[in-house]
Amino acid sequence: MAFLSGLTVLDLASVGPAARASRILADYGMAVVKVAPVSASSGKQTDPVFHAYGAGRGTRRIRVDLKSEAGKEIIYKLAETVDVVIESYRPGVAARLGVGYEDLKARNPRLVYCSTSGYGQDGPYSQWAGHDIN
Repeated sequence: MAFLSGLTVLDLASVGPAARASRILADYGMAVVKVAPVSASSGKQTDPVFHAYGAGRGTRRIRVDLKSEAGKEIIYKLAETVDVVIESYRPGVAARLGVGYEDLKARNPRLVYCSTSGYGQDGPYSQWAGHDIN
């Protein structure tokens, strides 16, 4: 089933529902570019937790430091060519990093941007990190 072939998703998520969504999109033929986190202390890729490996099936991983200007430029260039961005930051974090909806939509107006925070984009628990059991 490759009915989504020809489309590309930029995955800024780590684990949880967003990472699983990218895997499902890859299963349906979408090209998935997974942005792997970089350790602040070593500059090396941070290894994902064990259960994240299954979620990364069918994806291409790249290492980008989102806190650097060079890293943001890489994301901006990718955003110009992808169809979908998926992220799993707490509300406001992607915007503070410079990779929020408005930042990326300015480079690609047709972009579909999916934010999957653990407890919603607003409300009393929206700033809680993590995801409930899902």
